[in-house]
Amino acid sequence: MPKPPDKAKDVGPLDGARLVRSGFARRPEDDLAFAIGYPHHCVLVGDVAGDDDAALSAAISQEWLPRISRALAPRVARVFGLAPIGPEPVASARQQAMAAPLHAAEARKILAKRARGSSSGKDSQLGFLLEALVGPEVVVGAVIEAIERFEAKELARWNGGAIQLLRWGVGFALLRCPATVGAAFRARLEVVYARAVAAAKPDQSAQLRDMLDVVLHGAAGAERSGHRYQGPVSPYDLLFADDDPAYVVAQVQRHPIESLWRPWARLAFLGGEPVVAHYAGHWRKIRNGEDVRAFVRDFGKIDSPAVTRAIREIATTTSPAAADAAAWLRALEP
Repeated sequence: MPKPPDKAKDVGPLDGARLVRSGFARRPEDDLAFAIGYPHHCVLVGDVAGDDDAALSAAISQEWLPRISRALAPRVARVFGLAPIGPEPVASARQQAMAAPLHAAEARKILAKRARGSSSGKDSQLGFLLEALVGPEVVVGAVIEAIERFEAKELARWNGGAIQLLRWGVGFALLRCPATVGAAFRARLEVVYARAVAAAKPDQSAQLRDMLDVVLHGAAGAERSGHRYQGPVSPYDLLFADDDPAYVVAQVQRHPIESLWRPWARLAFLGGEPVVAHYAGHWRKIRNGEDVRAFVRDFGKIDSPAVTRAIREIATTTSPAAADAAAWLRALEP
């Protein structure tokens, strides 16, 4: 997550600080972390071994990159920027000066290119990765500048890259911008949204317009423009419904619990204890062992008896998360 501003360069509160719910998390710093988007971010670390081709290939193949070494991050970002992912982009990236830092100018070029491309499946990670490397203001500003240049016909048609970058590269990064900067960015996005509304034909599905609505307009935007799956709004399109906890509760409790179901810590934060208890009470429905580990890691930050009960149960199982749960319980002991 972004570090607190230096006192000598205090930029004021972050945009997402307005969403802090004191006491939701076990620690005050995690109250802020949830408010500004946890766990949807990427953290650069120095203790993850490997920045060779094998490590590059392993990182590219991961579904999510919550942590990555500082040495490897520029290489992975450049590969993602060369989407679609395949042998040629990887080989091309290996030929670049991979050890060189990735600066803001290069990040802007990558984002401008991806905003006009079809979705690669990696754009969700690219936004977080570039944010970790060059900061949220660069990422948000670059994506906004790219879509501001779209003509009416581009605003009305399918733009897979732009849509993914809006959700993952803009929606969460906005929360981590200084509040005054975030407000200015949101005003620019509202102008693009108005143009997208005007460009859409009657009864036309306009995904760029809809994604802007979801990112900008809270529960109303989710209700109006969110994708629905078997009735309720998809979890992906509830991630910015930060102004109506009861709405989030109602949607989450209607989500079908199927083979790929998993708890969403962001939605637990937005909906509060009813959503926390709902997810914790159904943890045994999680089919993926890594998702159980994520439950322990992310929900373990939440101050809730329902979470404590669930983690105690996980610690007694043969789940891959049992050791994580046991460690969490030991840390809980006074």
